[in-house]
Amino acid sequence: MEYERRTTQVSSPSADCPDRQEDVVSLWEWIVAGVGVILVVGSFGFLGYEAFRGQISHPDIVVQVDAILPVRTGYLVQINVLNQGDATAATLKIEGLLLQGTKQVEMSETTIDYVPAHSKRKGGLFFASDPRRVTLQLRAKGYEEP
Repeated sequence: MEYERRTTQVSSPSADCPDRQEDVVSLWEWIVAGVGVILVVGSFGFLGYEAFRGQISHPDIVVQVDAILPVRTGYLVQINVLNQGDATAATLKIEGLLLQGTKQVEMSETTIDYVPAHSKRKGGLFFASDPRRVTLQLRAKGYEEP
């Protein structure tokens, strides 16, 4: 029995198509890749700086009245909670007191789950008495670190 020996020739794509040019990376691809590298390195640099700068930050909470609305069971005091500090406050307790002179008429409180640094959240406090007829005092009572 005779076996025929065949050889296969592997050719490159450019050998088959003499008109085909080799792949060349365009200037725009280099620019986009460079911008990507700068963004990634910059992000890691910023995170490293923030991690090691050693400053102790804290939340700085301001509570403001947005509106007082009559509701079926009394009155709703809509509030804005501003965190002007550099740290997040979680489980932030807000207290509202209605005072007539030095006498406390009524108290209401709410909890806002999460107030990031330099942000604003909205909430509300319910009262049976009209807060416009007495002194309304709002304050942040406490928070947890997330």
